[in-house]
Amino acid sequence: MEATELNIRISFGRKHALALLSAFFLCWHPGFIGSETLQLTTFYPAPYGGYVSLLTTGGTNTVPANTILARNAGRVGVGTGTPDSKVDIRIPVGLGANGVQITDDNANPDTRSYATLGVTRAASGNNLAYIGLTKQGTYPWAIGVAGSNDLIMGASSAGNRTIPSPMFSIDTGGQIAMGGGAEAGRRLRVVGDLRVTGDIYVNGRIQGLCQRIGYSITGVTSCPWNHNVIGFLGDGVARVSGFLPASATTSGVGRFIVLGEDWGGTMICCRF
Repeated sequence: MEATELNIRISFGRKHALALLSAFFLCWHPGFIGSETLQLTTFYPAPYGGYVSLLTTGGTNTVPANTILARNAGRVGVGTGTPDSKVDIRIPVGLGANGVQITDDNANPDTRSYATLGVTRAASGNNLAYIGLTKQGTYPWAIGVAGSNDLIMGASSAGNRTIPSPMFSIDTGGQIAMGGGAEAGRRLRVVGDLRVTGDIYVNGRIQGLCQRIGYSITGVTSCPWNHNVIGFLGDGVARVSGFLPASATTSGVGRFIVLGEDWGGTMICCRF
């Protein structure tokens, strides 16, 4: 029996290989790895095509977290396919403190170097919205909106975007507080000491500065601990102190009778 031998030789040049690889990558869809959609639209004649839009999407949310959209209307959207402003960044529900942050590449958010800008959609703790700035090696200063809807400011924890102890706050009625929370009916509340180097002009009355307190030798004898006596007025009642002499016919024996008309009355106690 005769044997037939067939030899096939295929030769690829550079152009052929390029065409084959192009066809392979166009036909191959690596769905098991994951995919992203990229859409670029221009108008021609080439190579002077004008840029119209760039769209890339990915993720599993209803509005993908990493959606980036640029339109010819001059709007850029991140997290949204329909930006309403020039730059529109949407944070999906559930991300909490993982909002928008512009910073350096330091791994620890609480020790970022120099300027750090962070915006939070919602955060736990003492604030609901947050913008923070920091410098190298320090916790950032931050401005936020508290659960009470007060505007607050203070040193914060950048890691979870909260302001644990606000140093300054303004409520919706315009009441201002430093070192604590605002107080209804008080335009300014200061918790702590206050030093004034200039003059203080008061058109109204100073409330709670002084008070009148009755005193007697058998009752109240001093002002409260945070007050000082600036004056007193006796009630004019004569009071006897001491003892009569042991013998009415012997002078100089025993103690003299002392009348005290100022031993009972009213004293003025003030916070001076």
